[in-house]
Amino acid sequence: MCWQLDQQGVEYLPDNEAEDKFKSIIINELEDTARSVIIELCEVMYMHGWEQANVGGILRMIGLPDERCAPHDSEYFDLTDEEFLNELEVYQAEREKLMDDAVESYNNRTIH
Repeated sequence: MCWQLDQQGVEYLPDNEAEDKFKSIIINELEDTARSVIIELCEVMYMHGWEQANVGGILRMIGLPDERCAPHDSEYFDLTDEEFLNELEVYQAEREKLMDDAVESYNNRTIH
């Protein structure tokens, strides 16, 4: 395995150039997954009336250790910010398209 996840995050292990490329793909997928989870957490908070999200708290909710989160305890993310709301709309549209594609794929399956 060319990478491992520990309490400090992703640890890079010695490897060759081909594994470096594979590793960057995996890291990007992890970042995309974390981004999706954070957006969904913020979406739920926003829909329940929260206007701000504590960055350290969000990082704890996605499983990062306290020593990585504590420096961000005094930082807040504005859930009413126009940029966030626009990103949320884009994310919701992407999620709806994925769901529609999944339903269409399921409906178009061939039963033998």
